[in-house]
Amino acid sequence: MSKIDIIEIMKEFSKSNIAEMNLEYKKIKLNLKKNSNKDCLENQENNINQKWILAPLVGKISKVSVHEGELVKKGDSLCVIKAMKTFNEIKADDNYEVITTNIKNDDNVEFNQKMILVRKVND
Repeated sequence: MSKIDIIEIMKEFSKSNIAEMNLEYKKIKLNLKKNSNKDCLENQENNINQKWILAPLVGKISKVSVHEGELVKKGDSLCVIKAMKTFNEIKADDNYEVITTNIKNDDNVEFNQKMILVRKVND
């Protein structure tokens, strides 16, 4: 089974009325499951105010200033990236709740790498 076959199976599954499908072929196991409309609506609602804080430059994480569940205000430090012997503080551009972080101290980051997932909160 090739990659193209798998993609074709996934396309056909998404068009069908089948809610769940398990397929095994040689060493390949494919498990597909559709979310209910209720689950989809809840996920969309939760994701509306979420966004990733992206690395604005290539460098090394010098300090992660936030953790999951923390509320940050506009202007608060999120992390510090060291690049070419310069420390660049990344600040919140709005009021957020931190959902998760994909970085830790001493990690190398690439340009536009997803670093911190946040959800906008009201003032």
